[in-house]
Formats: sequence, structure tokens, C-alpha cells
Amino acid sequence: MNDWKETTLVGYIELLNGYAFKSNDFVLSKLNDNYLPIIKIKNVANGDVNFNDVVYHKIEPNLEKYILGKDDILIALTGNHPFAKTQVVGGVSRFKMNEKAFLNQRVGKIYSQNINKLDENYIYYFFNWKNTKFYLGNQSSGSASQANISKNDVLNTPIHLPPLSEQKAIANVLTSFDNKIELLQQQNQTLETIAQTIFAAWFGKYQLNDELPKGWRVDSLENISEEITRGFTTKYVDKSNLINLNQKVNKGKYLEKQHFKYYSNETEVPTNKFIKKYDLLLNSLGEGTLGRVHLYCEQTSNVVADQHITILRFKKALAFYVYQVLISKKGNFRLMNEISGTTGMLMLNIGKVRLFKIIVPDDYMLKKYLGLVIPLFEKLEINNAQIQSLTKTRDTLLPKLMSGALRVSEVKTSTN
Repeated sequence: MNDWKETTLVGYIELLNGYAFKSNDFVLSKLNDNYLPIIKIKNVANGDVNFNDVVYHKIEPNLEKYILGKDDILIALTGNHPFAKTQVVGGVSRFKMNEKAFLNQRVGKIYSQNINKLDENYIYYFFNWKNTKFYLGNQSSGSASQANISKNDVLNTPIHLPPLSEQKAIANVLTSFDNKIELLQQQNQTLETIAQTIFAAWFGKYQLNDELPKGWRVDSLENISEEITRGFTTKYVDKSNLINLNQKVNKGKYLEKQHFKYYSNETEVPTNKFIKKYDLLLNSLGEGTLGRVHLYCEQTSNVVADQHITILRFKKALAFYVYQVLISKKGNFRLMNEISGTTGMLMLNIGKVRLFKIIVPDDYMLKKYLGLVIPLFEKLEINNAQIQSLTKTRDTLLPKLMSGALRVSEVKTSTN
């Protein structure tokens, strides 16, 4: 590592802070091709750029330098301190959208001043390194929930910089994992779209008050379920074989298992609080995650639902059908209308969940539907397991490669 250079990012990168748009100039929808969405802090906060709740602004000559292109590197200049783990100041993401967008204030765009000295893919992973995140967090000013970093904080970040050839080699290793993950995620999106299309074609045209086909009926979730119950919570321990699946884990379509918590192995847990294959898991308390529904397709005996998650337990055919009902636009809209409580303490009352009414097809239609969607969900589970494995391996390699503890020549990877 004698050829690695101790320096800062001054002279190697540039940071463009976003534009301070005036709210009076915002429009809520894209009026025509002369309008672009505005990417704010909330759209980059957790590592993935999204267009959730965006507003739009007209393209003007003085705003051209603030237009984002594919693969631009974005950094949150305002956010939580790193101990919060989400919406963290200094969090970095890549703009993967095919549509262009405007860069808003307090979101920075990072780019290499000279690609013959600093590889942009390398710098993306450098800012995703835990050490870099904590360095920037420690430079921040303001409160823990409103921490700010400046352009100078970013530029003065220390770096142990390898030669350009090794920068590219490190970035290529890590990018190979991200490319595989992205491909699997795209496959999952296609599978989910197929499942939703089948559901909409077979069942989506009927409303609760419509005249239904013979043998179909309107019924409550309680009447068609085997059980609807809340989960279980007690004191946590650092690590054990008894797993707590909490709201942070439940992302709806997938589970982020790195957020598992644990109970002591000696904890006495009621049998019905253990999650079974084909249970529906509904996040039922708090803002942000409230209303997410996950269809649990794993065969486990040691995973316990948290008390803030509602377990909806059905026979197999009904589980797949009810899942699609609850994630459909109409079903999810109705479910969200059942939320009660005050800001900071919103909830889906279990009584309202039990009384929630849906259309129930006859057994023949449910069996035919199950035959079509089971292979799709089995493939989704295989893909999700691969994504988890690839993510874990990438996250293990990243700090070792960035610190020089592991050299690229020592990494055994496969492109197959």
C-alpha cells in the first residue's frame, strides 16, 4: 500500500449544491415536457432516489446546471446523525431514473474534477463506507434530527487514495454485486407486475356493492381467517436464536433482515406469535411504515412478530388472494382510511382490521388463481434470498477494500 496517498478530497471532487426553488413556482403534476420533478432531501434520504410526492418546476435557462442525469451521485447535506441509521446526513445515492430531474437545495451532486485521478464509481463507494459516513456525521452541526454538513465538510474529508487502476478495480468488484442485485430487483418488479395484472383481470373489476358472480360473497377478514392477532414484545438481547421481526424489517414486498432484533432463548413466547409460512404481516403502529403488508413465504420456527405488527393467518389460497387485495390501489386506499390516532401515534386498530370487508371468490376460482401465482412468488423468494446474500457479501467486502485490508487480487468473484 506504499502507493496509496493520504490526502483529502480537495482538488479531487466538486460538489454542486441544489437550487433554492421558490414554492410559489411549484406545480403538483407534470404539465408538459418543459417541467421536471424536483429531488428533495426526502427523495434521497435512505440510499435510493425516488419520485415519491415530488413537485415540478418549469425548465429555465438559468437552471440547466441543476438538471440531474442518470448515475449522478447525490449526497444529503441535511438529515439525522448516523446513530439514527435512517435519513442520515451525508447519505449517498445514485440517480438511476431514466427521467431527468432538478436538484433541490441541501441535496448535493458530487463529481470527479479529473477522472484521470479519481474514478467516480470509486468515490460513490467511498461515501458509502461506514467510516466516511461517521466522519461526516461528526462534522455536522445542528440537532441530532436536523444535522447539517457543508460543502467544505465534504471536500475536506480525509481519504487514503489508491492509484487510479486500483480505484477502478475496487469499484468494478463492488459494482458487479450491485449490478446483480439490480437485475434481480428488476426481475422481482416484473414478477410482481404479472401477479398484480392477473389479480386485476380476474378480480379487480368488482366493487363491494356490485352484484357478484354466483358463489362469491362479501365478508370480513375475521370471518375468513384462521386468526388475526398482534405480535409479542419483551426485552431484547444482543444476539440469540429467537428473532424479533419488527416494523423496520417489514418493507412490504421484502424484508430487511439486518434490522432483526432478538429475545433471550429462554423467553416464553405464545405459540401463535411465531410467524408461520403464508402469514400476512401488517405494520400497525407509527408513521412511515404504517400499512405495509408482507406475505411471509419462509418455513421458520424461531421468528416472532413484534407487537406493532398484526398477523393475519389464512389458508394458503386465501393468503395469496388477501395479500393482493390489501396491496392493490383500491384495497390499500381503503385500509389507509382505517388509520386512527394523532400525529406521532397513528395506528391500525386490530378491531378495524378484523372487520375490514373484502370480496371473497368461490373456492374454484381461488384454486385456479393460486396455481398461477404460486410459481411467481416462489421465484420472488429465491430472488430475495439471493439479494440478501449479495448485499451481505458486498457490505462485508466494501470496508476491507476501502481500507486496503483486502486487495482486489485476493477477492474471488464470479460473474456467472
